[in-house]
Amino acid sequence: MDVTMASSPEEKVRLFRAMFRGREDVYARRYVSAKSGKSGYSPVCSVEWTRGVCDKKRVACAVCPNRRLEPLDDDVVRRHLRGVDAKGRDFTLGSYPLLADDTVRFAAIDFDKASWRADSASVCDVSSEWNVAPCATASMRKRWIRSRCSDMSSACGRRLLSRRPARWTRK
Repeated sequence: MDVTMASSPEEKVRLFRAMFRGREDVYARRYVSAKSGKSGYSPVCSVEWTRGVCDKKRVACAVCPNRRLEPLDDDVVRRHLRGVDAKGRDFTLGSYPLLADDTVRFAAIDFDKASWRADSASVCDVSSEWNVAPCATASMRKRWIRSRCSDMSSACGRRLLSRRPARWTRK
């Protein structure tokens, strides 16, 4: 699928969903804590902070009996690609790549150290050994590589990620 800057938004959404295919029943949203400045991802719940329904201060989301996770759809992907939600706030979605049949369609690895070129080349070499098509991308802030293939088992993904050179390990 050839998608360029001139492609329609629908073509860009289709490409994104094909490359980052994961669970369709849930997605996460990136948040930044106003208190600490730390960021993370949290599943999107349609009743979060709804008065009389969500008691987030006392009940953890994971065990909330009223929890209603929002499904991933094209509109969510459009907001992600634009970088803003319907209210004009920053928006970044997070996907859940592990599917119900214990397979994944992609794996993403961040390379934050000066050795990112050699590290990503190592992953490309291992990916080729296992017939996994790697796709390397660089951005202004991070360098990362995405590997994807049809029906890669989660065990295969774990083996791929575990074959990282010793210099990737935190000290």
